[in-house]
Amino acid sequence: MDSLMDNYALYSFEKLQLLQPHTNPKGIFKKGLEYFIQCSNLDVKPINSNRTSIFEVFDKEICVLGCKIVLVSSVPDEAIQMTTRTLEQISNLYGNPLNIIDFNKQLALLLPIKFPRLWIDFNHDTQNWEAKVERSLSEGELNVLENKLSLLCGYETSLTCTIDLNLKFEHKFHDTLSISISKHSSLNYSKSLFRKWEEDEQFWSDNKANLFHNDKNPETEDQKVQRANCLINGKYGEAHNIRNYLTLFNEIQIVIPIETSYDKLLYSLNITEEELVKLVEMNRVKLIFPHSIERYKKSLLENVVDINPQGILLSRELAFNTVSDLKRRNPIVFLPSNNEEKQQILSDMIRLSIDIKNINEKMWLYGFIEELSITWSNMHESLSVRGANGTFNLGLGPTINNLINKYTGKNYLVEIMAASQSIEWAAANNAVLCPVGPLANNEINLAYLYSGVRKDWNLDIVTSPNIATEGILTIANYVSVLELAESFNGREIEQFRQLLVNMTNNNSPEEINNTINEFNQSVKSYERNVKRLNTWDVKGITLDTAIDLTNTAVPFAGFITKQLGRVLNHAGEKNDSIGNIIQQVNSKIHRTNPNVILVSGMRHKIKDLL
Repeated sequence: MDSLMDNYALYSFEKLQLLQPHTNPKGIFKKGLEYFIQCSNLDVKPINSNRTSIFEVFDKEICVLGCKIVLVSSVPDEAIQMTTRTLEQISNLYGNPLNIIDFNKQLALLLPIKFPRLWIDFNHDTQNWEAKVERSLSEGELNVLENKLSLLCGYETSLTCTIDLNLKFEHKFHDTLSISISKHSSLNYSKSLFRKWEEDEQFWSDNKANLFHNDKNPETEDQKVQRANCLINGKYGEAHNIRNYLTLFNEIQIVIPIETSYDKLLYSLNITEEELVKLVEMNRVKLIFPHSIERYKKSLLENVVDINPQGILLSRELAFNTVSDLKRRNPIVFLPSNNEEKQQILSDMIRLSIDIKNINEKMWLYGFIEELSITWSNMHESLSVRGANGTFNLGLGPTINNLINKYTGKNYLVEIMAASQSIEWAAANNAVLCPVGPLANNEINLAYLYSGVRKDWNLDIVTSPNIATEGILTIANYVSVLELAESFNGREIEQFRQLLVNMTNNNSPEEINNTINEFNQSVKSYERNVKRLNTWDVKGITLDTAIDLTNTAVPFAGFITKQLGRVLNHAGEKNDSIGNIIQQVNSKIHRTNPNVILVSGMRHKIKDLL
């Protein structure tokens, strides 16, 4: 029991470091069954809370229930200082206070794929761990289980096992955004789908350490294979005729809605499920499933994974791709290596905000501190439990909203939260974003800021693309979608892709028009109907690659560090930790620029072009 409470105390201390950093926690100490957090500033006003007392905030919002721990300015005699958790332990949730469902999920992710199914529970009467297993365990399997259980608990454990041939898994109070575990599923899925599900879990377990413990940036834009990909977020069951995407892009990535909206998506794409599966087989379509598998149509998943397992992307791999891209796009979140460094940076920023005279700058910095504080505090647990649905606070959305809100009074949080997933998923998968449905305008506006901002940006949230190419012909509904997919898969698409990538630097208006005319001739030769009502409008929101040479645009993270530096200079302060984070972010940005997010959208009923 002492070991369990030790972990609860350490968890509470780490939360205090990040959520109330200006209390300046010096360490955590233990005497008997009591714990003491020594702080040098206990009379400060709390952040991230409406409460007025640090003690009340700690007791009601931070401290783990049942843990006898207090905040003190001086430590009692004979109290022994405790060793805090490592970054690896924190990122793997070792010692975190988890409910029994999340605990079993995280344990399942630590065990090998072929390990027998089981359910762990803690017997409070005997103070022992108990496991129900579907078959008896070998000595080696038992050692593996006890080792992984001890890692997750944060202390050495032992357990007793009983065989349960009718093993059932608890799902009460299940978070709707939480990602289910393959070993806990009671649904009768095909073997190939279960295999894909297990591979997605194993991919996350094998690779997540590099996201948080490796300071190197993921592959750069130049290292990525340049393909004409697009992403459609069909979460609301809305899209455009898929034939128009097929003429412009090699691969169409579609975020599939949950089962209740799936038929609506097929109708808007003007396609049957059989045709959709065939397009996946042809490698023209990839299906993305950010939620738990059981929320989607079973027949679609099973048919696709049988034909082309690489044609679907599940939540945990999507989360990995998204975080990899955000390490370039929002490096501030990923710079410090441990809680002490993060606490020092946040504390220094709070101290700086007190000295700022300009009210807007003071409010902006204060809001930025709160957002960064919450992100650092919750990021590992959110990603581990929610997969791709847990990436929002790691992105630029909260930072963008805070900046605009504090300087203009306008709050776009709801719009940004809804639209940011589409943008981040498109960027993570090297795809052009094709906004659809009720979020289309928000996605277009926000993508501009994700890609980069002008040096003279005046905090407007209006799209400012470098170029809009209009008059690209669309395809009528009656055209065979499979024949079209076979015909438009080569030179025309690659040529148009190059136009999008290079439009700001290498193409004159004449060259652009010539490319569009040539592309339209391909469409004309394929389509018999000369009556045109629709055209495709491609807006390239681009960031100049040589930022230091052109001095025209900066990644948004660079804009934030510029704001920090300006505030620091105005306050007349010299602060090593803030100056260091500015240098590190700028260094990463200039070494590896974030990839451009391109946006394409349909324009309806413009004119008869032919």
